[in-house]
Amino acid sequence: MDIQQKLHNVETSEQDYKKNCNAYGYNSSQAVDAFHEWYKAVLLLLKDYRSGESKEFQRVRNLDISGNGDILHDIYQEISPMCIMVIDDIEKELDVKTISDYRESSSESKVLKKIFISHSSKDSGIISRFVEQILRLGLGLAPEDIAFTSEETFGVEPGENIAKYIRDNICGAEVVLLMISSNYKASDICLNEMGAAWALGKKCISVVLPNADFSYLGWLSSLEKAVQLCDKSQLVSLSDKLVELLQIDLRKRFKSLSSGIDRFLSSNGTIATPKAEPVKNVLPTESSQVLKVFDVLFNSVCMGAGEYVIQINLRMRSDESNISLRRVFLRNKKHFTGTCSEAFKELEFKSYLDQDTINLTSLKKEDIAFWKKEYPQKCHQVIDVTIEKGHNLSLSFCEYFFTVRECDGYDELQLKGWSLVIQYNVDAEMIIPLELVPVDKVFAGKYWHN
Repeated sequence: MDIQQKLHNVETSEQDYKKNCNAYGYNSSQAVDAFHEWYKAVLLLLKDYRSGESKEFQRVRNLDISGNGDILHDIYQEISPMCIMVIDDIEKELDVKTISDYRESSSESKVLKKIFISHSSKDSGIISRFVEQILRLGLGLAPEDIAFTSEETFGVEPGENIAKYIRDNICGAEVVLLMISSNYKASDICLNEMGAAWALGKKCISVVLPNADFSYLGWLSSLEKAVQLCDKSQLVSLSDKLVELLQIDLRKRFKSLSSGIDRFLSSNGTIATPKAEPVKNVLPTESSQVLKVFDVLFNSVCMGAGEYVIQINLRMRSDESNISLRRVFLRNKKHFTGTCSEAFKELEFKSYLDQDTINLTSLKKEDIAFWKKEYPQKCHQVIDVTIEKGHNLSLSFCEYFFTVRECDGYDELQLKGWSLVIQYNVDAEMIIPLELVPVDKVFAGKYWHN
């Protein structure tokens, strides 16, 4: 089998794996089998192209792939950035330049950037203001010092190969800023940029955007030391760190930096006042951020007047110690279930299902009775569920209920104001903001924008 065929096998098996994950879930037999096919294809490619003695081959070969689908997906996310780089090398006919080659040849092409801004294009508005008011006006960096793909001013010309621009400038950058948000985590391109920067040993600084919380970074590192874009003191600390790393003379720019930070904060109404921490832990300091929750999806379907089924899929993990769940419940700012005389703002989940047990998109009215009968047999009790250190637990919380019954009929279900409250260990609590995403084809008369 030649190198081109092995390359093709890696690419097609990866596509199959992604397709099966999306269609059936990480823990499905289809996804697990597809992962193992992709893994074998990667090993063959690395052995042929990098040799059996290479650190890449040894790293992949020594991985423990005996775990469940969640663990295998973590492994996929860990090594896929390296695979992308290897594939890119091969596609350039084995004539890739090393990082030092990129630096030495920069005078022959375009000057490489000092800072690479890894971000989602959906967040370009606030990041453009950050770049202009803090990096440019505050720190005095020139456009040619900054790689920022959302604006042509910073070196991305019309028609330019964006993938090559990103690759070259990550290789050449002295600092990579990871602008973390829900949009960032949902983007394969952003996660690949993060993985490439990590694999190249770049100095990475995580910056958390407003309305993101500590579950959004993913597998590469913790957000405990990340900079929050809504906090003035942390923006000052970030600026000081960039001054140190890029050897900027700040003596002449102190007033410009201070006013730049103030202008940035005042131009973003959502971050003018520091946002409350989304995670509350009343345990000792060393246990803060023990529980990590990610890949959260909140869906619903209306089965009739005031009759709804909701589903929350999520994954939990602890890298520091075992976690014991005590209570999980859904909360809204307004009453959403009960009667006009006895309405409630909370709905407790006393049990959970394995993910993919119920598919709301195919749920029919006649399935409700069957579902209510089968549910107790398929579910597990929440109380005292243990999440073992270093392991993921994939859960699906489902509930069938009626909205508040008024004299003229049932209320519609609200779309906003939701949060999931997870209480664990002795007295620790995590609050996760949610926004409801209905799977109904028609919204009229079923939901309201509160």
